[in-house]
Amino acid sequence: MKASLGIEAIGYETYQQARSLRGAIANGRANPAELARTLSQMRRCFQRPAPGDGVSRPWWVARITGASSRRGWHYEYLQASVDYTNANSVGTRGVMLYFILESGQVYHVQHTPTWGRTAQYFCRVTEAGDIEEISREEVLEWLATPKSPSA
Repeated sequence: MKASLGIEAIGYETYQQARSLRGAIANGRANPAELARTLSQMRRCFQRPAPGDGVSRPWWVARITGASSRRGWHYEYLQASVDYTNANSVGTRGVMLYFILESGQVYHVQHTPTWGRTAQYFCRVTEAGDIEEISREEVLEWLATPKSPSA
């Protein structure tokens, strides 16, 4: 069974702008002061270091593929489908990221439920196709359970 998980990417276009500016500066096509302004906006939006400060994007979904002593988990990051249907004119609110999740797998999700706040949780897809939040302990149990080759 598959399910679609949608999360709002608050500040999405500001983040995309910062990424583009970093590339343009590296190629000598943009002013570093413009990047500094955009990164400042990102810091205000997320109350945390901005992507140019060596921090990853604030929204992602990853399939957990195993345990890691260094980071806690081994991940396979999922690609999102971006939907601007309900976005505001500057793309800072209403941009939705959709991810396809499959039953028999466990996922780690990070998103921005509000400006200035980032949240994380674990989830899985039930056999009925619903997405349910699970605890860290349930993730560890799932990792300890032998998987059949088709799972």
